[in-house]
Amino acid sequence: MRCTCLAAYMLIPIWLTSAHATEIEIPLSGLSGFYEPWTAREMTLRFDRLPITVYGGTIRLQGYIDRGWWECDYGSVPIPIPIDMYFTATMSDSVTGGSWRAKTFITCPVDVWGSSPFPPCEFDIRISFLPVNNASWDFLRAGRAHIVLSAEPGYIGVGFDCIHYDPAGHLYLASLIVDADYQISVEPSTWGSIKALFSE
Repeated sequence: MRCTCLAAYMLIPIWLTSAHATEIEIPLSGLSGFYEPWTAREMTLRFDRLPITVYGGTIRLQGYIDRGWWECDYGSVPIPIPIDMYFTATMSDSVTGGSWRAKTFITCPVDVWGSSPFPPCEFDIRISFLPVNNASWDFLRAGRAHIVLSAEPGYIGVGFDCIHYDPAGHLYLASLIVDADYQISVEPSTWGSIKALFSE
């Protein structure tokens, strides 16, 4: 009986300090705002709890686009053609010298051509980061990351006499989602907040 109790007692600290795989969502308030073509915003973020092993990362963007348009003369009446936007998020890997990139084209519902301006396009998307130049996630274990978000128009190639009106993005929420193992604190005073953080 005594040996059983001793063994159980020895396992308690190991269980309390074990890693727990989960996703945490970190607000990126410095990236919110108005985006014209080729606008870029950047910010540095720090983790409250250091990741041990990182399995992947995504960026979540919520907002809407005021769509631009091409107006081209195809021989009779000018026909408006909608222009949407790309968003690109980049994080530099300070360990390998590479980077992580998440890029997406905001796909808006297809509209009937021939009337402008086009209605705003709402979006709420998650974009996965992909490695560039052998990037790894080891730099996140230091609890710090620098992220840049830029926007560019989705231009189309035309061979007629055209004028264009650029789109604009309105980003009211951006967040970094990191899937990782995090060290769980053993202090009893923090256990309630840890359970809340890691609850499904």
